[in-house]
Amino acid sequence: MYFDFRRFFKAMFLSFFKWRESPAPFDAKRVTFLVVFAIGYPLVEAFNRFCFLLDDLLYPEWKQVKLKPPVFIVGNPRSGTTFTHRVMAKDEGQFFYFKAWEIFFPAIVQKKALSLLGRIDARFGSPLEKMVRRIESRTFDDFNKMHRLSAFEPEEDDKLTLHIFSSLDLLWFFPFKELTIGFAHFDEMLSDTDRNRVMGFYKDCIRRQAFFKGSQGRLLSKNPVCPPKVNSLLVHFPGCQFIYPIRNPLEVVPSMVNMAHEMWKATIRIPDGFPMQEDV
Repeated sequence: MYFDFRRFFKAMFLSFFKWRESPAPFDAKRVTFLVVFAIGYPLVEAFNRFCFLLDDLLYPEWKQVKLKPPVFIVGNPRSGTTFTHRVMAKDEGQFFYFKAWEIFFPAIVQKKALSLLGRIDARFGSPLEKMVRRIESRTFDDFNKMHRLSAFEPEEDDKLTLHIFSSLDLLWFFPFKELTIGFAHFDEMLSDTDRNRVMGFYKDCIRRQAFFKGSQGRLLSKNPVCPPKVNSLLVHFPGCQFIYPIRNPLEVVPSMVNMAHEMWKATIRIPDGFPMQEDV
């Protein structure tokens, strides 16, 4: 199964040895994060790969899942994509989607185990879920004013590609333009091989989710980072449809810059300013 080792090691090299080219402060907290990430992330993804192998052993039928043409919500960030997604997601008879926890745990065996835990938790008044929601409320209090984050809410499934270190979202943790610029121009800058590997992994994750949900419906996906992938989506999901919400650019750009700044304050603790403003 594909994993972008080259990009991973490049991110580590840039972060440790080219940190002056990054707006992130290279202090004890940053070094601690990098060390923990360099060790912990590969271990987490190794566990996910083990769970994928269990999927193949226990639920080999997932590979035969026939996906109906998905619906992709691909508008610019801060243009109403989240609202559109969460309203449409209420029609569970027609659509299936990913909640945040289902993105973090991509394997079928993980989803089934945690769903069982959730049912047991519900029998006792949901103390675990309430604890998670309290932690979320404290952790994301400021950010939730712009975009509500919760493990139990529909979320952007393009974040699945973080599992193969092939996502534009890497920018929030590793703010080096050379590391992620290809994902901002996915169909134009990435090689055919890299595009097919990323899209193949993404499609397999969708098949697993459809199998887990037992759904005969269509994937409802919301990904503001997907406009650069439209051609690839058309190739890998023939017949798919797109929804592109439109909002006044004079409102979108300041809102997006503000959200990005809040993200960078939370992830790499940039106190002021906004890196890479020319790329907005």
